Amino acid sequence: AMLPEGGALLLRHPNSDLFLNWPYRLLVELPKYFFHRLLRLRGKKTGFTVLGFQNQHLYYFNKRSVVGLLKRAGFEIAAFSTVDPYNRKRMWSALRRGKIAEAAIAAMRHSLGYVGLGPECLTVARAVKSAHKIAH
Repeated sequence: AMLPEGGALLLRHPNSDLFLNWPYRLLVELPKYFFHRLLRLRGKKTGFTVLGFQNQHLYYFNKRSVVGLLKRAGFEIAAFSTVDPYNRKRMWSALRRGKIAEAAIAAMRHSLGYVGLGPECLTVARAVKSAHKIAH
């Protein structure tokens, strides 16, 4: 089904600007990777991804690429953010459980969102043209 003119679209996707940022990879992803390896050596299963890119995604987007794509498709951008509100929740939840390393990673990811390097992009766009009008 097509989104009618004025309809809203909400996108949430990984922020490729973050994965290409070397300080983030060294300060967050590398320690997370080593922690993951340590837990695996102890026979524990973890949900960590392996250093940087997640293999379940075929394409990666950042603000520039997703905004350009949406504008070409007939959308106007109502909001864009890399601040993921769930990171704050993850941080406090980890602290309550005594998981200091997990809380620190969540706090770092939350803080990075305020400078455009949060791990997730949240985009709200409004359809200003129908798909039929764009195609012709």
